[in-house]
Amino acid sequence: MKSGESFQLSAAWWKKGKPLTLKPTGLGAALTTYSAAKAAFNAQKRNNPKFEAALSALEAVNTARLKAIALCGNDHPDTKAALQRANVIAIEMGSLKTAKKQTYVAFVRQLKTRVADLKMHSQKIKAQVDKYVAEEDQYDDKTRVDMQKKINLNLNDYIPNAIQGGATAIDQLKNDLGMIRKHFPEMAKEIEENRAEFDQQRTNIERARSAAQKAFA
Repeated sequence: MKSGESFQLSAAWWKKGKPLTLKPTGLGAALTTYSAAKAAFNAQKRNNPKFEAALSALEAVNTARLKAIALCGNDHPDTKAALQRANVIAIEMGSLKTAKKQTYVAFVRQLKTRVADLKMHSQKIKAQVDKYVAEEDQYDDKTRVDMQKKINLNLNDYIPNAIQGGATAIDQLKNDLGMIRKHFPEMAKEIEENRAEFDQQRTNIERARSAAQKAFA
């Protein structure tokens, strides 16, 4: 191996540069396995087992690299130095995780948007129902009917759309929460906080619905 080289995630690089007298390290096989695992993950980034397989394969490469360093001893200084210059492994690990995290970003954004929508509608519908209850005795028949239509439009049209959007995002994320907690704890926290807020706003809306039904009866 040439002086000044750095470690590469390539079985061909290792095959070309490894010393002929170096004892078996398993590094070539590990690099080959990682290349296949990475390709499989890149083809299906939503597939959790393939993501975990790629991470495990990369960790196996690092294990084999450390074994190769130990086996080099003092006999292969250039090879040993190249194996030690291995920042590429940490960079590659970060790239895998970033690619996986990106598969969740749109769903998290959708959840946050729908929670904000639902909170706005919840506050609006509560204010409308409270106003109706407080002022109902002052309404003529036309005003009463108009107010009821406005409240029902919010309850039965706008709000269900926000609920459906949030529920869809939650459904897309729920089976991956264990994975997200393991690798992306800050994102998991954000999801769980928004899911709790989503549930709370749905409860608030149902209270407003019950109050409206009682007032309209």
